[in-house]
Amino acid sequence: MFVLQGELCNDNGDRYAAGDLVVEESGSVHRVSSETGSTLLGIREAPVEPRH
Repeated sequence: MFVLQGELCNDNGDRYAAGDLVVEESGSVHRVSSETGSTLLGIREAPVEPRH
């Protein structure tokens, strides 16, 4: 994901600001959120199956 605007927070405590590139390993499990909102460009290489 590329953060275009705002701030993105990962559940591991990492925070990303506008201009940051976020690359996660294949098969990784994480949750992201934003307290103030954010605009992202997301690119996936394979389909994603949500966990319930």
